[in-house]
Amino acid sequence: MSKALAFTFLLVLGLPQHGRCFSLRRLFQLAIPSPYSPLLSNYMSNEDMAAWLKSYAERCSHVSKLSSFGRSAGGAELLALEISSTPGQRTSKPEFKYVANIHGDEPSGRQLLLALAEKLCTEYPSNSLVKKVVDSLHLFLIPTINPDGFRMKHRENMASVDLNRNFPDPLKKTRLRSGGRPGRDDGEPQPEVQALMDFTLRHKFVASLALHEGALVANYPMDGYPDGSYSTRGIKQPSPDDASFMYIANLYAQRHKTMAASKEFKGGVTNGAQWYPLYGGMQDWNYLVAGCMELTLELNDNKWPKPNRLAEMWLENEQALLEWPLAVGLGGLHGSVRGIGPANGVLPIVATVAVQGIPHNISTSPEGVFHRVLAPGKYTVTVIAPGYTAQTADITIPADGATGVTTNFTLSRMGAATFKAPASVASFSQPDGTVRVVSPQMGISKTTASSGFLASNQKALAFVGLQVLVIGTFIAWRKRRNSTSFRSAL
Repeated sequence: MSKALAFTFLLVLGLPQHGRCFSLRRLFQLAIPSPYSPLLSNYMSNEDMAAWLKSYAERCSHVSKLSSFGRSAGGAELLALEISSTPGQRTSKPEFKYVANIHGDEPSGRQLLLALAEKLCTEYPSNSLVKKVVDSLHLFLIPTINPDGFRMKHRENMASVDLNRNFPDPLKKTRLRSGGRPGRDDGEPQPEVQALMDFTLRHKFVASLALHEGALVANYPMDGYPDGSYSTRGIKQPSPDDASFMYIANLYAQRHKTMAASKEFKGGVTNGAQWYPLYGGMQDWNYLVAGCMELTLELNDNKWPKPNRLAEMWLENEQALLEWPLAVGLGGLHGSVRGIGPANGVLPIVATVAVQGIPHNISTSPEGVFHRVLAPGKYTVTVIAPGYTAQTADITIPADGATGVTTNFTLSRMGAATFKAPASVASFSQPDGTVRVVSPQMGISKTTASSGFLASNQKALAFVGLQVLVIGTFIAWRKRRNSTSFRSAL
């Protein structure tokens, strides 16, 4: 097909009008039929999409597994499509999730994720980039988390709750405790939110993308202020991992065809609270509670784009959707933590990975594996596990960002001794086989039994205690830091 013919072909079909100039190359790309072009011609109903996903899982069973993880308030099934060369298996590969349609009137992500899934199946293993994604990662696609809102064509779910204000993030709880007026989004988590939280906590997601519409920008935490303010505007609220969040937000914006050239947002990225504050959002909950670094992507200036815009949106996002998880998942710090047992055997252990100067930690998987998102630079990393002597390593993440660092830790058993962890983390004391988690800043003291290798319920207690500690310490830290910056800004 000639370029002229391709151009004519598009004019006949109806060229999307968005005030942007098309290159002949992009017009030609749009005119070439592909296995996923039918997915970009219209919006599927919930029923048709569920049927397509189930058919896909059968057709592409070598690289996928479909799972149901709950139901919406209206009873619609919530589905997650895992894509990997080892679907359904627990491996050391980093896990990612892409979530679309949390707002019912922002549906383009539904079709984009289906197109992505089709590409990852039909072009594997012939396409080298596709092969690398499928072989290197576990990628979970959730095309809709608000099927009822989509069906009714409005933002909220069937109970008229904005799901992206319904997550129980710690900043939201602080706002309510300090006298903030509760709204209809502040009640118990809706079925969709609860199902997604449970699903997230069953995994160890390294990072996540939430696909929205209404602007063109990559938004990163924090979305709210420690004091729960709505009136504060234009002031950035950085997270402890601000440098790394800015880095991965720029990774997406630069791989998108037009996002980085935004005139409204420098470089096509923004801090959430600096744009406008919100509480109970999925993004902050993922970071503070699940240890997952999520970005909120606004992918189109207008909500509910016309169907003839979908193919262009796919071309704008295709490279970013494929390359972003590779850059994030294979860059940064990776490794495993093992402990020397009573008989000098070496086994995986659950441990906390702390980075000096960043008061937000992650934990390993039950298999002792960890993936820590870090921007290029030099870091001091300490690994801590109850019953073991902590271990510290200095690492350098290369400037190219695409090359990660792998550091494996083997911890020796600790006798009747006490290790003082970094102040931003915790102190563990084991003179009698117990674990004590202490935060002087928050007045927290948590004790649980330990025998070196924790039983499942003991691991859970230790993990929950650490999460409470880290979140509380972060809020206290930000309050102290912002008390000065807020005064200077007024």
